[in-house]
Amino acid sequence: MARNKKRSEATDMDPNAWMVTFGDLLMLLLTFFVMLLSMSSMDDLAIKKLFSVLTGAMGALELVDEKDIRSFTSIIQTTALSQSVALLDDGNKLKSLLSESEDPDVGATIEKLGVNINVYDDSRGTVISFKATMLFDSGKADIKPEMLPILRRLREIIEMTTNDMLIIGHTDNISIHSSKYRSNWELSFFRGLSFLNYFLQGREISPERFSVGGAGDSQPRYPNTTPGNREKNRRVEVIFKN
Repeated sequence: MARNKKRSEATDMDPNAWMVTFGDLLMLLLTFFVMLLSMSSMDDLAIKKLFSVLTGAMGALELVDEKDIRSFTSIIQTTALSQSVALLDDGNKLKSLLSESEDPDVGATIEKLGVNINVYDDSRGTVISFKATMLFDSGKADIKPEMLPILRRLREIIEMTTNDMLIIGHTDNISIHSSKYRSNWELSFFRGLSFLNYFLQGREISPERFSVGGAGDSQPRYPNTTPGNREKNRRVEVIFKN
């Protein structure tokens, strides 16, 4: 009887049951390919924003000592806040971050700079441009000590972001007469290099994020026809690249 009962149960099994599992597998594959298709149509900048939030994020092993679910909530909130500007692509956001510094010297320096600092967006990314007359003595590439507070704050912002950085020095079209620099090209490059050296000094910012160059007088923002325009063209640009 027992043998007949087992044979009867085997006979009652649905021979098409495997199709349920097979159908689930097909559904998962369809979902996967739909996701790939949707990601392929996303804007490159949007993808970069999405995944930049994960850069430097904590791993699962860092949470093994957490016992309380409330601590997880706190960690998530803290992490989200710290990554909120992972990719900087807005000049207004940069202005806001500059003014958020708790260092009173930063606010005083920004107020002193006034129109001598300019923040804007262009095809390269988000640009902060400094007039060279506020940063350097004539014909020199050493940053004035009174300008260091705002550069210190800018360095902190660079640390908060994942953008590749471009630093470019510019001059006007008046030829330089200096025993140290043979041309405006050299002077503009070494001024950009002074920025780079300051940003990397004693910090854990990857040098691989930076490019530095000097454009001399080849990229004026204004016609070099008046002393005022030439002063505006003597500048250093720090660019958070898109």
